[in-house]
Amino acid sequence: MTSPPSPPSPSSSPPLPSHVESLKERALEHYKTESWASAVMLYSEALQAASHSALLFRNRAAVLQKRNWEGDVYAALRDCFRALALEPQHPKVYQRMAKCLQKLGRFEEAKLCMDDFGRCHSEASQSPTCKRLYTEILNGVFQSSFGNGSTSSSSTNGFNGTVPPSDDYHSKILQQERHWRSEASDYIAHYAGHCNTTTDIKEAVFLGQSGDFVAAGSDDGNLFIWETATGNLVRLMPADENIVNCVQCHPSTSMVVTSGIGHTVKIWEPLGESQLSNDADMIQTTRRNQTRMNEDPLEMLFMHMGDLTHVFSSHELGRGRGRGSVGLSIFRRSGENEGEDDEDDDDEPGPQHAFEFLRIPRPDAGGGGSGGTGEGGAAAGGPGVPDVQCRTC
Repeated sequence: MTSPPSPPSPSSSPPLPSHVESLKERALEHYKTESWASAVMLYSEALQAASHSALLFRNRAAVLQKRNWEGDVYAALRDCFRALALEPQHPKVYQRMAKCLQKLGRFEEAKLCMDDFGRCHSEASQSPTCKRLYTEILNGVFQSSFGNGSTSSSSTNGFNGTVPPSDDYHSKILQQERHWRSEASDYIAHYAGHCNTTTDIKEAVFLGQSGDFVAAGSDDGNLFIWETATGNLVRLMPADENIVNCVQCHPSTSMVVTSGIGHTVKIWEPLGESQLSNDADMIQTTRRNQTRMNEDPLEMLFMHMGDLTHVFSSHELGRGRGRGSVGLSIFRRSGENEGEDDEDDDDEPGPQHAFEFLRIPRPDAGGGGSGGTGEGGAAAGGPGVPDVQCRTC
């Protein structure tokens, strides 16, 4: 178990600016209430103003381990390396780094980390928590080495009747892995919260002339927008009834276009001053997405088959459209063209959608219009933006 963040001794780290100290204190309060996502966002914001602080990197690593979203363990490991470079041999860094390596299945490296910890901090390494962690890591080393061997009596013909790979085969794989690691380069920034389990690719683009924001699609039907510098999620916009795959920005105008597995393309443009998405709503959505990311992919595929059948049915594609035509929705202020007919209204009960299969509220829950953010129905532009509406052109 990772120990909670704690203030360093006065001699170990330089004092933080007052506004950064305030962000750190707020993050610690969220840590105490187990609001991991909010704590991560506050630490990320603080690090933009104090990237020299080993304390902030250590604390964010601890919170990332607690939040445990997809990619968080590796992101925590990166923070541990940064903290160690700024403040070598800090005892908490070794422990958190070893825990990250253990969770990533890199047991040999975790053992080396704990061995270094014992040499540098012999007294601290004898604590019950460290001893328990070291025992777990040794068990992992044994299990992994035993699993890679080919001398087990139960593996004569393999578990499925096939001849097990030879030692040369395993040696070749390990050599390839070492070569790939030596040639690999790490990512620059980490953006999390969306979901990608059903379709292969979710496009991601920079927004703004200076690339201040990053936007990407998600399997929950939302368009996700993060702040580039901090990686913090700042906006959710319900862009599709099922899945958002494609996101592109206009080369010269403030406009974004999105599409999913359906036959509707939506165009987004700013309408003036508006509030950011509600933090509680964003956290709830991202938690649901993390749950979906851990589901069985085959089960998720079967759940979405109902949507694919609905989207690509001849009745749906042929109703009110010429062959090859595409429905195009554009977002305008509420009250404009209120007399327009909703071309996609359908009185016939449709099949269940993925959100109903998964018992997850649709992105348009609580919004106005004729029953949701379907192609042509009224759609709220996300929490805090009640003046955005979807119309069929």
